[in-house]
Parts: sequence; C-alpha cells; structure tokens
Amino acid sequence: LGTILRTAVAAGVKGIFLMKGTVDPYNDKTVRSTMSALHKIPVYEDVTLSMLNDLIAESNMSTYVTALDNSKPYHMVAYDKRCMLILGNEGNGVTPEVMNLCKHRIMIPMYGDIESLNVSVAAALCMY
Repeated sequence: LGTILRTAVAAGVKGIFLMKGTVDPYNDKTVRSTMSALHKIPVYEDVTLSMLNDLIAESNMSTYVTALDNSKPYHMVAYDKRCMLILGNEGNGVTPEVMNLCKHRIMIPMYGDIESLNVSVAAALCMY
C-alpha cells in the first residue's frame, strides 16, 4: 500500500479510497514505504460497497476497474480526465459486487508464463 500511495502522489492522484479489510495505511511498514507521501494525499478508510456506490454516483467520474474478463488493454483506453481507478488485492482481485459498479474494465497484457503482477506495479502502470 505504501508504494501505491507514493506512486499516486507522483501521478497527481487526488485521493485514495480503501475498502474495509485493506491494510491500515498508518501502520509502521506502510508509513515508512510512503516516504512521507501519506501526508500529501487524502486517504479514506473503511469504505463500504454502499459508500463506494454513492461516491461513484455523486462524483460523476468514469470508473475503470482491473479485470481479466471482457477487458481492454489499459494502454488502449482513452481515459476521462476525471476518473476513478479501482484495483483489487493480489489474491482475490476485485469483488463481483464492486466490479458491477464500474463502467470500464481494463487489463494489463501478460506475456510469458506470468499470471499476475504485484498490485503496486499494476497500480503504477494504470495510473500513468
């Protein structure tokens, strides 16, 4: 999470929303890995599915979610200026309930015998 927060600040992201069950952004390991970026971006914790649904509706932002099925390569998508990128955890990905809230599905093409990337690497690729 620390690397994601640090990259988000560098990429000009305006805020981070963490669903319930996400690692504590204020634990020692995360704070150290952010290299002070944690204090440069708003972080909203314990976001529920209902809260995410409301946020998407009220913000009028386009939503892009990382998914394996029915997805376009992330670098082939024309992103709206105001958008929300939704990433899942490395073990389970994005839940079907969250996936259903999102308009656009994106993926990172994989070549060779690799099934997935570390979520912080995937986040960095998609943010830029």
